[in-house]
Amino acid sequence: MLRSDIEKKANKIRDQYGMNQPPINVEDICRKMKISVDYIDMQEIEKRVGKDISGAIISRGDKSEIKINSRDIQSRQRFTIAHELGHKILHIANDSDDVIISFRCLKNNREREADAFAAELLMPRDMVKEEHGKLFYPLVSQLAETFRVSKAAMKNRLDELGLSYIG
Repeated sequence: MLRSDIEKKANKIRDQYGMNQPPINVEDICRKMKISVDYIDMQEIEKRVGKDISGAIISRGDKSEIKINSRDIQSRQRFTIAHELGHKILHIANDSDDVIISFRCLKNNREREADAFAAELLMPRDMVKEEHGKLFYPLVSQLAETFRVSKAAMKNRLDELGLSYIG
């Protein structure tokens, strides 16, 4: 799927639910879409599969649930919710049954697309450029705090958008 198509879908969701100021309330978007978000300790599951898990989306017909690793820090949890929502919008057909587990080490096409969706949903191009332009010294930490994402996620987004930063 083209990056521009992914961005359009993320922007459509954000616009549909009136999320036009940072930080984007991704849990509220899920609530409005009738997608439950549950925080669970995935340590036992991770031990069994031998991989770190950020989250999963489970879709059964018209019901969807996002499971988030409760041991992760809040900024990672927010990104994971947006990532799983990306799977729902981009990869799961309406009213179908599907389970997608997001392993941290896996970076196939679907995972990269869900990451791109999450980045655009939580750190929209126009909002990032606007907030970046307000700062005399664009600090990664300050922008990350504004958008309630990790510094690493913000650095990636600023690099992707070709914006300079400190930190």
